[in-house]
Amino acid sequence: MDNTCIFIFNLMIVFMTLYYYRFSTAQDSVSLSTDQHALEAIKAQISVDPSGVLSKNWSTKTSVCNWKGVTCGSQSRTQRVISLDLSYMGLVGTISPHIANLSFLSLLNLTNNSFYGPIPPEIAQLRHMEKVYMGGNYLTGRLPLWYFNNMPKLEILYLNENNLTGTLSPYFLNNMTSLKTLRLNDNSLQGYIPKEIGNGSCLHDFHVNDNQLTGVVPPALFNLSCIRKIELSGNRLSGSLPDDMCNDQLGKLRLLFISHNAFTGPIPSSINKCQQLRYMSMSFNNFSGIIPREIGNLTLLKELYLGDNDLQGSIPAEIGNLRRLEILSIQGGNMEGQVPHVIFNMSSLKVINFDGNKLSGLLFPDTDTSISSHILEVLYLSNNQFTGQLPSGFWKLKNIQRLEASFNSFIGIIPSEVVNLTQLTHLYLGYNRLTDKIYVMGREPIVYS
Repeated sequence: MDNTCIFIFNLMIVFMTLYYYRFSTAQDSVSLSTDQHALEAIKAQISVDPSGVLSKNWSTKTSVCNWKGVTCGSQSRTQRVISLDLSYMGLVGTISPHIANLSFLSLLNLTNNSFYGPIPPEIAQLRHMEKVYMGGNYLTGRLPLWYFNNMPKLEILYLNENNLTGTLSPYFLNNMTSLKTLRLNDNSLQGYIPKEIGNGSCLHDFHVNDNQLTGVVPPALFNLSCIRKIELSGNRLSGSLPDDMCNDQLGKLRLLFISHNAFTGPIPSSINKCQQLRYMSMSFNNFSGIIPREIGNLTLLKELYLGDNDLQGSIPAEIGNLRRLEILSIQGGNMEGQVPHVIFNMSSLKVINFDGNKLSGLLFPDTDTSISSHILEVLYLSNNQFTGQLPSGFWKLKNIQRLEASFNSFIGIIPSEVVNLTQLTHLYLGYNRLTDKIYVMGREPIVYS
């Protein structure tokens, strides 16, 4: 009797396993069929496919998991489409609302195509989404950030370089607790940056440059403890920066771009506490006062842009502490006095732009023998108040490609050493008091005026 029971029990296990396998296989087939219908609907909304990828490769004769740009999951019990990458294919069309039927989708990449029209609201149903890239298209309509509020795993959202309008709603980040990178730049967004931006968010990268945003930047933006990149350039933002903008919360900030706005007031001396900064641009605003000496503590800086403001005073010698600096641009201001010699000892500098100030005095110490080892490629000194002979240091810059020193009061001749600058392609020395013209260099002519 016992053996019979054991036999019946084992038989039931076998039947249940077979049934489960058949049911699972059938369910898998139905699910993948749903994904295929969704992809075919997406394809139907595309009117131009210049490389023929979709028309040739997306064939019903093969599994959708083998279609170009489509990736299916391999670890889940039911195989479904988890990634759709149609980037850089030159596609023209609209985004089909049937995209919502790709219910296991975690990555959507439509970058650099010509998709137009609104983003379909059905996209809000994709709760497994982690990364969305829609930049570089012609999408229109109001910014639909609420579509993405139901995606608890969403980490990256690119809606940049489209034609989206509207504003940033006060609590647009509240439900996006996993969001790390938000790119909304190069659209037509208006309104202000909401003060609630810091509520419950751990945003790393915030890019809203090149829109039409107005008003004052809320202090909450500078209190985001996770923030690494802030790009606000090319808007109509105004007001002054907080005195304590670089508090303990901004310890991870690596990039700060706020140029081409209407900011006023001084550059906060507390900027030196943002010691992880690599790139900083504050040019084309209305900042006033002096360049704080504390800026010399930002020893990781690679690029510094402070030009076209109302800054006054002298260029602080502490900038010479920035041993990793590659670009230094302080053009179009009211800087006066002598350029600190230590700046020309910074062997990492590739570009110096001091054009359009009131600088004067000696540029290169005659005893400086290290200039020939510099990697400086561009030097802009036009529209200043330099006098005397052309600095001998000019002709020791072996890597210089562009040298501009027009509209000063240099006198004398252009020495024969100019022929040693074999990388030089543009030389502008016009509107000085020079008494000689350029030497024939026996190669491609350089521009001289």
